[in-house]
Amino acid sequence: MRRSYIKQGDRTTSGATVNQGIKGVSHRGTNVSFLGAEIYCPRCKSTGYLAGIGPRHPPTWMKQQPALHDDLAICKCKPTPPVIASQNEMFESYGIAYLAKMGFAPNGDALTRGTQIAPAMLSISDFESDADAEPGRVPAPTNKGSFDCSYLDGSKGRIDAPADLYKKRNPVQLIPGKQMQVDFPSGESGPATKYDAIINGQTIPILVPLQKPPVDTALAEPRQIAEALGKLPDQNLPNINRVVTNAAANPDDAKWAAQYGQADFYSAATANIQQGVAVYPWHGWTGTIPQRYIDSTMVHETAHQVSEALRSADPGMRDAYRDATSSDGQAPSLYAQKNLNEDFAESANMYWTSKGTPCEEQGRTRYPARYQYFDSISG
Repeated sequence: MRRSYIKQGDRTTSGATVNQGIKGVSHRGTNVSFLGAEIYCPRCKSTGYLAGIGPRHPPTWMKQQPALHDDLAICKCKPTPPVIASQNEMFESYGIAYLAKMGFAPNGDALTRGTQIAPAMLSISDFESDADAEPGRVPAPTNKGSFDCSYLDGSKGRIDAPADLYKKRNPVQLIPGKQMQVDFPSGESGPATKYDAIINGQTIPILVPLQKPPVDTALAEPRQIAEALGKLPDQNLPNINRVVTNAAANPDDAKWAAQYGQADFYSAATANIQQGVAVYPWHGWTGTIPQRYIDSTMVHETAHQVSEALRSADPGMRDAYRDATSSDGQAPSLYAQKNLNEDFAESANMYWTSKGTPCEEQGRTRYPARYQYFDSISG
């Protein structure tokens, strides 16, 4: 079986155009495209992205996984249109044994449920950072309902569960405090208001700059952060020493943009145990950011701290998680494909939001090894 590489400018069956390619990787002068590349669909008049489906080889180019003929263009069109390769000179080929090992029939069809999305985790790079960056979000319509489980099917840019799945777990008391000078993770220094969120006897400072964020951006409000803290699983709380909102961008955004091959990348938040959780201005938002996205961000970021604590206590826990991702094959979101740290945070978000709901069965069917791993660390 062969699958040709997609190039920038190729089209989907709906007429959508692939707008991005991998710089430095080309075929006859045109850049080869990649999973996550932006597409614009004139039929549904929406901007979307390429998502992997079917068999593929692990290697990446310039830290991007190339897109292949018949990958999907995620836009508003239903059914989801595939993308069509304009050339047949540059391709991947797969033998029958390789296809069977990856869970595919000789024609590329999935042999079992849950294997159809590309096994992109095979190509994951274990890029380490002091503070893993979470990408910003584009404002989008509200969710369809409490048990719309499509958020964990592997085709979405990131894990953002329906709002009702971020359930209140602990009461939170928010106490406004005094003004103080703060050295912000953004690299700036200035006055801030310190709030204290009290949860189960634990006090978590929330530091909010007096400086306003740039025009056409928005910041999470202290009451929203406090509410999100009350929705965290208990195991995520002990590692949080503070939450800091920033009026300026993450100074490491250029590094992440280069690492991810995404020129317009910006951080919505970062976290590690020493720094705490840092929240940055969100681009393109006006007014109040929906609580759902603040909840999602806090689960994701504090999961980075959980992962860091596990690795510190037992380095073998990282190997165990890597084994789980390899066993499952597919990743729960496109962002989870970036590296093992982001996979952990995205999978934690999926695990905790689906647990005890009808979505849990779907999650366990698609990602059995990840769910078993989180079962083992959740007590």
